[in-house]
Amino acid sequence: MALPEFNGFKHPFTGRATLMTEDDRKEHIFAIREFVHELDPRGYLEIRLTRTIAIDHWRLDRLKAVEENLYAFESFAAAARTDNEHPQVHHALSQALAFATQAKAFNTLSLCEQRLNRAILNNLKLLMKLQAQRRKQESKSRPHTPAETQPAPLTRTAAASETAAPTAAEIPLQEAA
Repeated sequence: MALPEFNGFKHPFTGRATLMTEDDRKEHIFAIREFVHELDPRGYLEIRLTRTIAIDHWRLDRLKAVEENLYAFESFAAAARTDNEHPQVHHALSQALAFATQAKAFNTLSLCEQRLNRAILNNLKLLMKLQAQRRKQESKSRPHTPAETQPAPLTRTAAASETAAPTAAEIPLQEAA
C-alpha cells in the first residue's frame, strides 16, 4: 500500500506552515475561497475572521470524516470478532463492539466538534458585528444625493386614489420590533 505524499506549505498572509496531502490542500483552499466570496470581508480583521471561520469549517468536515472512518474501520474489525448466523444481529453486534472499543476516541471527537462549532458561531457573530459597524460607517461617510435624503410622498391625489392601487413608495413600511 502506497503512503500518501505530504507537501509543506507556508501561507504568505499568516506565515503559518502546514503539512497536508495535495488533495487536502486543494479542498482547504477551495473552502477558504468560498467563504471569502460568501462573507465578503473587508480589511485585515474581517479577512482574518473569515479565514478562521473557513478553516474551522474545513476542520469540522475533516473531523466528521475521521469519525466515520474510525467507526467503519472498527466495525469491520469487530465483524471478524463476532459470530452470529443472523446478518442483522451480526451487524448490530459489530457496531456495538466498534463503539465500545473506541468510546474514548468518539468522546474526544465529539468534544472537538462541540468546541469547533462554538468557535465558528462566536467568530461568525463577531464578523457580522464588525461588518455591520463598517457598513454603518461607510454609509455615514458616503455623500447623499437629494433623492436619497428626501422621503417619497405618502399621499396620492384624489383622482389617483379612486382608480389606482397604491405604489410601494406610497405604503409606509413598519419597522421590525
